[in-house]
Amino acid sequence: MLRSFEPDLGTNALEGRFSGADDALDLLEIRAAEQLGGTAARPATLVRHPKRPDRDRAQRIRRFRLGSRDINDLKMDMERIDEVVRVGDTEICEVENTSGTPHSLHVHDVRFHVMEYAGGPTTATAVRAQGHRLRAARGDRAVRDHLRGLP
Repeated sequence: MLRSFEPDLGTNALEGRFSGADDALDLLEIRAAEQLGGTAARPATLVRHPKRPDRDRAQRIRRFRLGSRDINDLKMDMERIDEVVRVGDTEICEVENTSGTPHSLHVHDVRFHVMEYAGGPTTATAVRAQGHRLRAARGDRAVRDHLRGLP
C-alpha cells in the first residue's frame, strides 16, 4: 500500500486543517495476479528531460495570483479554460500566492522547470532560508508538473 501521511505545511492548525495538513490517504494498492508472466526488458533510457529553458527565448511571460478560491481574481471553474499555450512555445510563469495559506499549482499536460523561488535562485540553501520546502537545488534539472506555493 502506498499511503500519503499528514504533511508538514508549516502553517498554524486552522490554516493547516483547511489546506490538507490533517489528510492521510491510501494512494495505491498493488495486487499480484495468481499467475505472473515475464516482463519486457527495461529500456536504457526511461525519459529524456528537455534542457533547462533559456529565459531570453521565452515567447511570453504569464502572471498568476493564487487567491483562496480564485486565480487572477477569477473564481475556479473546472468547465472553463482561461489560458492556452501553443505546442512548442517556451513561456515563463510568475506565480504569487496571495491567499495566506499553502496553494498547489498543477498545470495539466505541462512539465516545467523552477527557475526562481521566493525571488531568488533555486538553491536548497536559498529556499530553506525563506522557510520554504521546495525541493530544488543549484543546477536543478528536475522537470515538474506540480508546485506547492507557500504564502
